Amino acid sequence: MSHTIAIWEYFHFPSVQPILENTLRRGHLTSALVASFFDVSTVYGPWAAVSGLFFLQRFLAKASGPGKRWLEMTCAAGGFAGALLAGSRSGLLAMGLGLIVIFFQVGPRNKLRVLTVGLVAVAALHWIALYHPYVARKAGRIMPYMKKIYKGEQIAVQDFIPRLDSRAMSSRPQIWAKAIELYKTSPWLGIGLGQYNVRSGKSWTVNVNNIYLNIFTECGVFVFLGFLYVFFKFLWNRRGNQIFAVLLALAVIGVFDNQYDHSLPWNLTIAWMLANGDNGAEFPEKIG
Repeated sequence: MSHTIAIWEYFHFPSVQPILENTLRRGHLTSALVASFFDVSTVYGPWAAVSGLFFLQRFLAKASGPGKRWLEMTCAAGGFAGALLAGSRSGLLAMGLGLIVIFFQVGPRNKLRVLTVGLVAVAALHWIALYHPYVARKAGRIMPYMKKIYKGEQIAVQDFIPRLDSRAMSSRPQIWAKAIELYKTSPWLGIGLGQYNVRSGKSWTVNVNNIYLNIFTECGVFVFLGFLYVFFKFLWNRRGNQIFAVLLALAVIGVFDNQYDHSLPWNLTIAWMLANGDNGAEFPEKIG
């Protein structure tokens, strides 16, 4: 349902507006953003990418019966389509990295399937950027040629060089610098949970936009080191598991966002994915 709302919003916004206006934060309800009841594109985009990876790996691993398996593939396609339309850069990065991980996990025939999904996604992203100003603008901050595709401007060689300045990353470096500044006031025990939102001088809804730095700043060095040990041990122990691509995607998204205090649906569905995907099963070595 989430992907259906988000994708249909791209084609006919008024029909989904009554649903979204009761679920999104004020000021974020606009036809320029592809969103869902998960929240605006910052949350929905990464979630859609993770959702696509989760259902794709279940489809390839034949984790369900034939009928349910094709339903899972439909959900995977919806997730990838939603991620592309949302234009979230962290979501697109996570989707690309997750597909690479799955590619190296599966057998020869499924490698071709994953490669096809990746090529179609790249082509679709450029096609969307050609017609959708929001996606062209967001993706164009890092890859300037994509914005020029939409505007019909001449493309130069340097436009293919990624930009990682503050504007391209939506002022995240400035947010991170403020977090480090606050961390220095209480390095051992941190400044306290939720205190960045209060003391940063920014909007209440603005967190550190980096879950690792968020924990480091608000909980201090001892809790941070404990978190890193538990998280990366959990990740390493599942490196051959079907859920590994999802976990790695979440780890990458965490570098640029902290979704866990933005959206309760995000927390619930990520927990559901981990509970249903973390069964210790690995991909068969020769998947047909």
